[in-house]
Amino acid sequence: MQNIFILSNAIGLTKFSDIDFWNLAGRAGRLTKELSGNIICARIENKKNRWDKPETDLSVVKDKTIKEINPLIISGRKNFFENIGASMSGEKFTKKNPSNNEINVWNQYANIALIHELRSDDSVLRSNFISKNDRAKKLLQDEKKKNSVPEKILAISPMIKAKYQNGIYSLDNLSNEVLPVEIDYQTVLDKLKKLSIYYRWDLEESGGRNPMYKSENSLKYYATIMNNWLNSTPLNLMITNTISFYANQGFYYVQNQQQPFIASDPHHINFVINELITNIDNILRFKFKNYFENFYLLLDKKLGGKNSGVNWSEYLEYGTTDYKVIELQNIGIPRHLAMFILKKHTDCLTFEERSLVAFDYNKLLDSVDKKSAEHKELEEIFAYEKDNK
Repeated sequence: MQNIFILSNAIGLTKFSDIDFWNLAGRAGRLTKELSGNIICARIENKKNRWDKPETDLSVVKDKTIKEINPLIISGRKNFFENIGASMSGEKFTKKNPSNNEINVWNQYANIALIHELRSDDSVLRSNFISKNDRAKKLLQDEKKKNSVPEKILAISPMIKAKYQNGIYSLDNLSNEVLPVEIDYQTVLDKLKKLSIYYRWDLEESGGRNPMYKSENSLKYYATIMNNWLNSTPLNLMITNTISFYANQGFYYVQNQQQPFIASDPHHINFVINELITNIDNILRFKFKNYFENFYLLLDKKLGGKNSGVNWSEYLEYGTTDYKVIELQNIGIPRHLAMFILKKHTDCLTFEERSLVAFDYNKLLDSVDKKSAEHKELEEIFAYEKDNK
């Protein structure tokens, strides 16, 4: 990209650091194309953190310097290591009302410190934790004794507390929890309810301004969109189904507050559409994907590959259980175009043993209506691929 427009000087509610700004600004200009780029800081909204204090906000642009960073794992300031210990022991944090983000940071570093203990890794984090928290060594040794989950699985899922993973791994009837190939609404809802209990979403995912878990009823909403997503439902139909869900339910949540839902109100419809798209990216393809990946890894290790069912995390990432749609996405074709091609132009594709071995791009472009949106999108994708080979 030759031009970068920066419309906000914050990430969420936190102001840009020098590194945040220059990391974003550095995307302007490509080495083999423009060589340099333009950075435009524009205030188009009269809101906080929209370059509303130009005298101070623009100092990062004018000074062109990056202040020295003193990371928490080095300094230990703000009771960082005390709170890692609190996360590990289940005690109260030193801060009376910590933010959800602070809790997540302490929890994740506690998980990583345990992983380093299992590896006997003399990392900066583990060493400083032990040297700056008198209880750290005993806490780490106690958690190590309690743990039965392979260190590699813990390392893949550092955002999930080891105690929950151990709880699942130690279940006697784990074979009853395998994820089936056939996916429908009730199956998805049942599995979401199980995972919400095993991973304590009521505790771990209920904080912050827009929590994943609001109540058990929210799982019904997620089951609706997740069932649609996994079964390759087009986005326009997902929107229709989601509107119907809220219309039948009679209410929806705005900033964690329950509000009546009116299907004829365009503001309500726009909210639902924006929420759906956000939830596909942030909940289905990120949070649920991580939880289901961890769940499958635990099943696979405990039961063995042949008895562990299927890995829903892959389906969540691609939005389908159809291996052909997945194969097309792996070569850069978006989900909606992959389904379009498979529905109307399969003669342009050759599959062998679940793998795409040939794709006649020219034949596809000749077959698709030149005036259609699909043709334009495909042209842009193929041109980009050609330029970046």
